[in-house]
Amino acid sequence: MSTPEFNDETTGDEVVARFKEHVLGLTVLITGVAHTGIGGATAIALARGGVKTLILAARSEERAAETIEAVKRINPAVTVLFLSLDLASLSSVRAAAEQILANPTVPSIDVLINNAGVCYAGDAPRLTADGLEEMWAVCHVGHWLLTSLLMPKLLSSGSGGARVINLTSAAHSWWDGSFEDYNYAQTSTKWDGNAAYGRAKAANIVFSKGLAAKYGAQGIFSFSVNPGWVLTELSRHWSSEDFARAVEDAAKIGMVYSSTPKSLEQGCATTLVAALDPGIAQPGFNGAYFDDCQEAKTSAMTEDPAAAGKLWEVTEKLLGAKFM
Repeated sequence: MSTPEFNDETTGDEVVARFKEHVLGLTVLITGVAHTGIGGATAIALARGGVKTLILAARSEERAAETIEAVKRINPAVTVLFLSLDLASLSSVRAAAEQILANPTVPSIDVLINNAGVCYAGDAPRLTADGLEEMWAVCHVGHWLLTSLLMPKLLSSGSGGARVINLTSAAHSWWDGSFEDYNYAQTSTKWDGNAAYGRAKAANIVFSKGLAAKYGAQGIFSFSVNPGWVLTELSRHWSSEDFARAVEDAAKIGMVYSSTPKSLEQGCATTLVAALDPGIAQPGFNGAYFDDCQEAKTSAMTEDPAAAGKLWEVTEKLLGAKFM
């Protein structure tokens, strides 16, 4: 890596300033870009660095409005495209991908940042209109499908290899080793919100490793990043009891919540390292996991070489289609 001095206090602006020559000319698509979240902070940092085009994807233009306004105010030269995308709806994902594929002003995508996510607890799973558990749908399946459909544009990148960045979490250690999307109403499997979130976050890591293995020879670099504990809307559905249980479950696997969360600017830094650092654009880093702006180890189960094959099998069966 190019920046051993970066750490948990590094900000997105510091990363962009360090790699500014690698920001210029890029076309970057970011999912989940509300101004109160990491995606919005990522977009703003890239705008300050002189990115060429930002494709900002959100469920509604209203949710993206403040980020779009901030980007235009900071750097009017940036081309900003809003993309309507609801990751909980497979039809919405397909429509969004088709819109980008058909847009002649976007000949290629240099960086795809699969940032959006959802997290909830409670006593029962929430199902999407497609019948999928919502965290599994939004955090994994929707991004998997979007990435698959956008592969023609990613493979057309002339920036030295397109990058796919998947945001994950230290909560991937809650994963029980199965990628099956249980039908809780028809099985004896008990609903566990933390375990379900862990499964989705583990999938982000394994998806990155699988992309690197399967498409690295075609110029695709894929990384997973843990932004750390940042106060965003992600846990807006949690009660105090839910948070207490999360802290308890985290302690069981050696995770410790810091008493001071990261700022949004610090939270987006690791994403930007994965997106911009030229030192990791080589086979030895492809598929790596980053935490606090440095390469890090993940759980043993996500490191299992067989995990990617299992994830591909489960997801392709669910979607009824092969990955592009």
